[in-house]
Amino acid sequence: MIMKGDGESHSSAPADLPADGLCAIGRWLELPTRARLRRVSKAWRAGMDGAFAAETRLDLHRFRASLDDCGVAALARACPHLRELSLCGCALLTDVALGALAANCVELRAVNIACVRSFGLDAIRALARACPLEDLHLAGSALDATIIRKHFAHLVELEEDEDGNMGSTD
Repeated sequence: MIMKGDGESHSSAPADLPADGLCAIGRWLELPTRARLRRVSKAWRAGMDGAFAAETRLDLHRFRASLDDCGVAALARACPHLRELSLCGCALLTDVALGALAANCVELRAVNIACVRSFGLDAIRALARACPLEDLHLAGSALDATIIRKHFAHLVELEEDEDGNMGSTD
């Protein structure tokens, strides 16, 4: 409380902004900042949840050293309208992350999981069945070209190298 010269007390706390205003602010903030701001108040939680829910495209490559299955699961629940997602190089992830995406982000059209060697065939196939994928980047995955060609040829570009081996070009 602040006492004004007129003898009346006034709150020093700012009035809560409407959730749509906070959502608009949240759209300009980095993901970790949004996550922290969700803890400020109910109004900030609603605003940041709105900002997450509005996401249709995320590139999480810059978080590759720290992003884990729990983080992807939380983002999948918070961002159900994702259409494009890059998890390129996120080496801590396992099939659990792809399961969370398949369960929560059924609008995914493009997914980059290049250089993530821990994803198995069954988890990638489940994601492809759950989502209307049009583009899947698998370069540097643990899957060999024969398996990629058999299961995902319609989603990836395959190119023959100088030795005659087929590989994903993405």
